[in-house]
Amino acid sequence: MKNLKKFMMLLLALVLFTSGSCSDDEDFMLPTITQTGENTFGCYIDGKLFYPRDGTGTLDGFSGAKGLQLTGTGTGPNYISHDLDVGNFQGGRPINFFVLHVHDLAQNEEGEYLFKVSNFEDGIDSPGYTHLYVRAYDYRSGGFKWYGSTENSGSVIISKYDIDNRILSGTFSGILTEEGGTNTVEITDGRFDINWSTLPDTKFP
Repeated sequence: MKNLKKFMMLLLALVLFTSGSCSDDEDFMLPTITQTGENTFGCYIDGKLFYPRDGTGTLDGFSGAKGLQLTGTGTGPNYISHDLDVGNFQGGRPINFFVLHVHDLAQNEEGEYLFKVSNFEDGIDSPGYTHLYVRAYDYRSGGFKWYGSTENSGSVIISKYDIDNRILSGTFSGILTEEGGTNTVEITDGRFDINWSTLPDTKFP
């Protein structure tokens, strides 16, 4: 009887742990690829689902904020560059911060933008070309590390850039290399569909 009770308690704990650990991914699926300004974003990093989540306070020294933001450098709406900033401010895994810097979008509009070497900076501190960098959780060492694009290590395809309706949509993928190291992570099935008029009021719980 004692062993049966211990077994039942262990089974209950396992069920609670499993349901709790999977709840986030069960509540969120990779969004459908759309071009209608749905304010969606998602991708996989080494097979693990990443999506935006709002937060407050700080996470490992970084201030919590909106899970998904689109900013520009220059004079809008014809910015010299655009930054798609994505964060998971509720646990930070598998990615804490994600920054996609697209250069000359207003000039070149729709099409493929190849990644180049990231300097791990955004805005005016970013280089004059398209790149991607993330702060991802290293499940092997148990800590966060920075990973960035290298020359032709991936690309973003802008499928819609509609200034009149304020819609930016696209897909992306690539291999990112650890800052100062050789380890890599792979971004797959990336997609976003932004309406920058309604985005500030969109919640990412």
